[in-house]
Amino acid sequence: MNSVVLLTDFGIHDPYVGQMRGVLAQSGQPIHTIDLTHAIPDFDLLTGHWMISRCQQHFPHDAYWLCVVDPGVGSARAPLWVTVGERAFIGPDNGLLTWALSQPGAQVMQIDATAFAPPSHTFHGRDLFAQAIAHAIRSGPRALLTPLQSDPIRLSPSAWYQEEQERIRARIQWIDHYGNVVTSLADAKKLDGRVVLPSGQSILLPQVDTFSALPVGEAGLLVGGFGALEAVLNQASFSKKYSLKIGDWLTFIKKC
Repeated sequence: MNSVVLLTDFGIHDPYVGQMRGVLAQSGQPIHTIDLTHAIPDFDLLTGHWMISRCQQHFPHDAYWLCVVDPGVGSARAPLWVTVGERAFIGPDNGLLTWALSQPGAQVMQIDATAFAPPSHTFHGRDLFAQAIAHAIRSGPRALLTPLQSDPIRLSPSAWYQEEQERIRARIQWIDHYGNVVTSLADAKKLDGRVVLPSGQSILLPQVDTFSALPVGEAGLLVGGFGALEAVLNQASFSKKYSLKIGDWLTFIKKC
């Protein structure tokens, strides 16, 4: 069965995700559609890219990835089809697919929009990307793809990680349902535990392996399920306590 992984900033209030699912169903082939998340912050390419990079290994090796965070929808930006091994990552050429583009052997093509009825100027997720995947599942992608005429856009790592002699600045890449603050750092090996918040407040956070290693309501640092360093409270919300949001930066002081 063909698997299609969906990642968007659409939310779940509107019918947009359902319409893309409807187009995919028109392929006439069995499809397993998996919703990774539709809660990427509006227009946030950095978070969308990061979510793909941290989660892609947990999905079928031959899945199609339909990725839509597309503030430039309807403009001249290209619709990409990036093949990585047996997987295909489909989405706009705006940096969202940076992880796929950076993989060894990645093959980058452009979707030929003329193969379909003229798409809406505001909904390429339904009218172009989902249509292309449905066609590929039914008949293969070759007839849909043309060479890309320019280098695809890649996001710079400095947009989420900056290391200096005495400190590391890390972007908050995600905040989960519990208020755990997930950063762009992989671990705390270089850190002495001091963290400077966006407000300027400095706090000292112990490094632990599990939530239960902290007293209830106490804060610490641990490597969580994303394989990234998180600032957490045991059974409480770190993000609410310190008024943090996705896109804020934390400054970590390095060991001497």
